[in-house]
Amino acid sequence: GTLFPYTTLFRSIGTSVDYLTVNSTLESDSENNYLLQKGETAKFWAEIYPADATIKTVKWYSNDENVIKVDEEGNVTAIDSGIAAICAIPMDGTHFVGVALVRVTRPATALDVEVSGVNEGKVALGAPEEDCIFTLSPVLTAEDGTTDGVLQNAEYSLSGKGVKSVIYLGEGKFKAVAPGTLTITTTAKGKPSLKKSVT
Repeated sequence: GTLFPYTTLFRSIGTSVDYLTVNSTLESDSENNYLLQKGETAKFWAEIYPADATIKTVKWYSNDENVIKVDEEGNVTAIDSGIAAICAIPMDGTHFVGVALVRVTRPATALDVEVSGVNEGKVALGAPEEDCIFTLSPVLTAEDGTTDGVLQNAEYSLSGKGVKSVIYLGEGKFKAVAPGTLTITTTAKGKPSLKKSVT
């Protein structure tokens, strides 16, 4: 069957288990994949319904052990970048399968920031409106200097007297609404030591 995030179910007939879900406290991305970095570990667990099912134990497996490995207790280890499925099968003989998708990324070791919509450090106010918008795009790279498998995820903070001169539109986009000078600091999400400021 086709694998979907979190709780895809494949139902058999005449069993004591109605369905099961595979869960974790990990953060997920916009496509509902749980997120792990290479080398990290996490705990997954299965919830079987109904609560009074006779057998509650499950067998765990990964559909790609080059990306993630899972032991018999649901402990997952991220091996290398990619997306793989964690699957749990009840041990009562049913054909249900609970599935969670995990995306493994490589840890970033360096951060650069690409700035567009700015001319010599300045943004022009006035019409047309699109000329007032500028974008900061993080470029996070791994130890080998490439972006392969690195999650491009950053947060932004503003400082200086001109913090009210811009409005943050999301996804690294800012709109200039008044004259002023400010500093925008880009920080890799979850990596406070990786930051870069633009004035």
